[in-house]
Amino acid sequence: MKTILGIALAMLLGLVGPAVAGDVTVTKGWARATSPNAKVGIAFVTLAATAADTLTAAATPASAKVEFHRHVHQDGLMKMQQQATVEIAAGQTVEFNPGGLHLMLVDLKAQLKPGQSFPLTLTFAGAGAVTVTVVVEGAGAMDHSMPDHSMHDQHMADPAYKAMHDEHMKDPAHKAMHDQMHGAGK
Repeated sequence: MKTILGIALAMLLGLVGPAVAGDVTVTKGWARATSPNAKVGIAFVTLAATAADTLTAAATPASAKVEFHRHVHQDGLMKMQQQATVEIAAGQTVEFNPGGLHLMLVDLKAQLKPGQSFPLTLTFAGAGAVTVTVVVEGAGAMDHSMPDHSMHDQHMADPAYKAMHDEHMKDPAHKAMHDQMHGAGK
């Protein structure tokens, strides 16, 4: 309920909504809450472009740096792979979401708590820079529209989700990032 009220207040104040730069529109800025000592966080956005463009950089005062990462199936394992840019074709929508493309917030300056928000500036090769407000959801949130923050337990009860999670945990880099965000053994 607290998060829903925070989002509603942010909407009333004009903090949450589409951000537009040139031919690119950025919507649905959200992040997962982190544990108190986490040094890494994850944020998500949706990009839509009427003309082809390339996302070249991202920055936020919430962390020292922001990297683009994608989950890929490689050598029988699900791994996280950093990529330098994100291409957006004309008329295409690119969704950053759990289990796929995401923004890795490296060296967080403070814990991300549900109901908080922070600015995220995305820089595009053609459209230039645009800042979107990112709303912090619960640690287990699967998308920005989910007010229930206990989704992780529900998802872990699903054998297909648990199998995907267990496969991710076989990748040493993903396990290290997961342990840093949620604590070892969670």
